Amino acid sequence: RWGYEMFDKHVDMNDELRAEIQGLLTDTRTRDDTLKALYHYVAQNVRYTGIGLGKKTGFDPKNATETYKNKYGVCRDVAVMLTAMYREVGIPAYVVFTAAGYEMPPEIPNLVWVHGIVAVENEDGSITYVDPTLENGMDLLMSVEAEQVTLLLKKDGDTLRRTDYNPAENNMGYFEATTELKEDGSMISHVKLTSIGIYDLALRQIVKAFPKARLEKIFQDIISSTFSGAQVTSLETGDVEDLYTPLTFDITIESEDFALDAGKYLLVKMPLSTGSLDLLGSQFLAAANLSERQYPFNLQTTLATKNKETLIVPKGYTVKAVPDNVEESYDAVEYSMQYTPTQLAEPEGNAAVEFSSYMGMKRKIYSPDEYLDLKKLLRTSQKSARGEVILEKID
Repeated sequence: RWGYEMFDKHVDMNDELRAEIQGLLTDTRTRDDTLKALYHYVAQNVRYTGIGLGKKTGFDPKNATETYKNKYGVCRDVAVMLTAMYREVGIPAYVVFTAAGYEMPPEIPNLVWVHGIVAVENEDGSITYVDPTLENGMDLLMSVEAEQVTLLLKKDGDTLRRTDYNPAENNMGYFEATTELKEDGSMISHVKLTSIGIYDLALRQIVKAFPKARLEKIFQDIISSTFSGAQVTSLETGDVEDLYTPLTFDITIESEDFALDAGKYLLVKMPLSTGSLDLLGSQFLAAANLSERQYPFNLQTTLATKNKETLIVPKGYTVKAVPDNVEESYDAVEYSMQYTPTQLAEPEGNAAVEFSSYMGMKRKIYSPDEYLDLKKLLRTSQKSARGEVILEKID
């Protein structure tokens, strides 16, 4: 109630902001369209300063119309502005305090409120949370803010709530590749990466931060560290400004000396099986560097990586052996990997190997026991990444 009295008087409106809202909603058809259109406008056009400006700012926000005019503000200012915009079009909305990054035991009164976002009340009484400081995000709320304690600033007061759990599948990098191996041991591989959730957000920030030449060098360094002599010959990204379509990377990799020649055999390591292109997953998991933990491990987000690759075997060769399949699952993490020899219709008669794998990290925070399970799966996946396909020359 104290927060409501402090904040709600700043949820104001004027003709300029009203006209802006109407212009933004010209092509919207549904309530969800409206939520996203107004959210994206605020997130992309109002600069999040991260620190209050002026004397004794405390919890006090600026008026919505002032923030609209200035085009900058701290989280509470931006939240007030978006709340005003939603209410203007008849959507019930409230400013929300969150304890982002902190656990808040409900039995202990405190003021560990470090972030301000927006809550939209749905017709069924449920709440949709929106973080208008989230620049470059497709989602209304990023996964690191899942399962966080919140307090809606309502006239009659409110109890503590929590944002919803965000499953790993909602924060995934999906790699798909076709790799063609030639009889002389050379290869060309076409890789497509599609991202959603936190994976998409991270890649957008990378694309915006680095010029294309720098991105190409990053991927070239990754490929070179795994496959000596291999080259990234092309790299194209989707439209980083399109916040309604998952960002994609299209990468072409070529190598003149890819397979290991062992007489009548060729030994091949499929590019996606190494996990080397999984930029985000490898960065997060690098923090899991202790053999065991006394205290919980905070990964900050759920996360998943899915791979699917087809290796086209050269004419005159057959598949002699593939690595064993793996499947391990625990409450907090799961990992699977499969190699399947097959025959292609196109190119006609060519043998092939289908590879698929999945790593799902289903918790933001891991207990010491769950951390041990995570370490087990990391060791399993690292061992799997060393596996090779053995091809035999047909007499």
